Parts: sequence; structure tokens; C-alpha cells
Amino acid sequence: MIFIASILPEREIKTQPASLAAYLYQKKIIEFCNPTLTISIIPVYIKKAYRDCENDIFYINSGRLKNYLLFNISKLIGDTWVSIRLINKYKKEKIWFYNLSKSTFFIGFFAKYLLRRKIYIIVADYNVPKTMSEKIIDRLIKKFNGAIVLNSNINIVNNRQIMPGLLRENEIVFPDSVGSISKKILLSGSLGYTTGIDFALEFFSKQPEYELYITGVRYNMNENAFNSLIEKYSQFKNIFFMGNVEYEKYIHILKDCDVCLSLRDPLDIQHDYNFPSKILEYLCYNKLVISTKYYKDLPSGLIFVTEKHESGLELTLNKIFSMNEFEIRNQKKYIYDQLKNNYSSITLQSKIKELYYE
Repeated sequence: MIFIASILPEREIKTQPASLAAYLYQKKIIEFCNPTLTISIIPVYIKKAYRDCENDIFYINSGRLKNYLLFNISKLIGDTWVSIRLINKYKKEKIWFYNLSKSTFFIGFFAKYLLRRKIYIIVADYNVPKTMSEKIIDRLIKKFNGAIVLNSNINIVNNRQIMPGLLRENEIVFPDSVGSISKKILLSGSLGYTTGIDFALEFFSKQPEYELYITGVRYNMNENAFNSLIEKYSQFKNIFFMGNVEYEKYIHILKDCDVCLSLRDPLDIQHDYNFPSKILEYLCYNKLVISTKYYKDLPSGLIFVTEKHESGLELTLNKIFSMNEFEIRNQKKYIYDQLKNNYSSITLQSKIKELYYE
């Protein structure tokens, strides 16, 4: 296979505003599938020319001109031209895309209709198309040969397989000992109204027996409003806002907490077409996860689903902290088994084969 990605070289990932979750997901695709050729189209916000190969990945950014519009046009033409030449050179029948954007649209179009290749896509980010460009991209995806989607609501291609996330075997660990669980609770990731930052702060300000740790970045929220919200609740000694921390520090905090929160607004249609990778990340560290949204693509009983109001969350927390050691161990063993059976490299390769034979 040939894989068309959109990631930065490792040396750049810490210095640029790139999505770490998207980067890690694409790196796992490369690791699990071992493509013959991987082409990474550098995101459009990077204004530095690239055309080099590192760790068997071709990084391409053909934009050369200083003018914003001319830079984007030269980048689009150059990236498409170089990519199509590479695809033609390697003579592989099957080409995979991680999402499809304006930057990769013409690569997909020419690969399908000029080079006559079979095109597949991993749809990790999807919203109902509204603009003309989004509708054109959506229409091309419908012509592709198959898709892996992270959410079964994404019904853009008839030949599809559902896989909410990817986990390495060594990431899925069952704890050596399971005792009582601490009242340290984590909320992490994109922090905004639709992901429950205000709800969490208000709730735990009234629950001093719990310690709430918050990591991540502001999401879809005015900066002043966000800062005011954090400042308002900084007086509470059981609430710890850590901000956007280094990955190693985040893992340290995660390991120290036994319960993790996913507080997405269940009425927000945007959340109907994505899957929060944080949930699987929490689970592979054997954490108990409380979610305000029900995910039909997850095995039943994997997470604790709660209503998004204070009495609902309080009831769910009481249920978790009333569990005895035997019940906790059984729940964590169930999490471990389900992750091993549903999200490994073997599962991904099996789903890809099913797409090919349909």
C-alpha cells in the first residue's frame, strides 16, 4: 500500500501547533501496516519548504512564495505534482489517505482517475459538509473503494469498517495489583464548553473530597472567557489546572489518577461524527472512564455513562467508589480483554483485508 499522511517530522512536532492525537494515530497506521511508500503532505500552516525523506517518510511542502495566496497555490500544485510522480513510480495498486482535505484533494482525484488506482481512506475527522469545497471533497470520497471510520455514524462509503482507535500491544497493560481507587480525577484534551470544562469546574468546586486535575488546551472558546473561568475556580484547593503539559508529564498525571472524564455535550451534533481518542488512551492505562456521551461503537460496559448534570455525575461517582476490590478487578480485566481483542494491529489488518475482498 501507499499511505498519504499529514504529519510533521519528529524534530518539528514539539515546536508546531499540530494535533498530537492525529500525529500518534498516523504513526500507528505506518507502524501497523508498514506501507511501501508513505508521503506526508506538510500542513498548510507551516511556511517552510520541505522535500526530504526521514525514517522512510517523504515529507513534502512545495510552497516557496512569501505572499499567502501564492504560497498556498504553489504548495497545492507542487505537492500534487511530486506526490503523483512518486505514486506512479512505485506502481502500487492500493492507496490510502488519512482524511481528505483541500491539500490532498487533487492527489486523490488524479490517483483515482488518471492513474486508475484503488483509493481507500481513514476518516478520522468528519463533519457534515456545509461549504462548497467541503461538499466537493465529500463527493470524491464517496467514489473511493473503501474506508475505515472511527464512528459508525460516518456512512460516507458503502464499503467500510469501523475501528474507533488503535492501540499498540505494549500500551495495553493490566495492573499487577488492584486495590481501592483514589479520588484523583482527570479531565484532559480539548477544553471548552462543548467538552465540559465549565461543568467539571462547577461540580468539583462543590465536591472537596475529590481532586480534579485538568490538562489540555482551550477549544472553541474565547481566550478571555476561558482565562476568566479558570481564574474563577482557582480558589478551590481541590482543583488543579495544569494547562498544556509535556506528554511525559501528562502520562505521569494520568497514572496518578484512577478515574477519567469525557464530558462532551451529547446534544452537540459535531460529537456524533468523531470518537475521542482520549477515552481509549485512558482505558489502555486501565482507568475507569465516565462519559456523558454513549458510544454505540464501544463494547457494552467498557465505560460508565452518565447524564450531564450534577446529580447524574454524583450518582455515577458514588457507584464507582462503592465498588469492592473484586468488582474493580473484574472491571479492569474486562477493559484489558476488550482492548486486546478490538484495537490491536491484528484487528486493523483484518479489517483492511475485509475491505479489499468486498
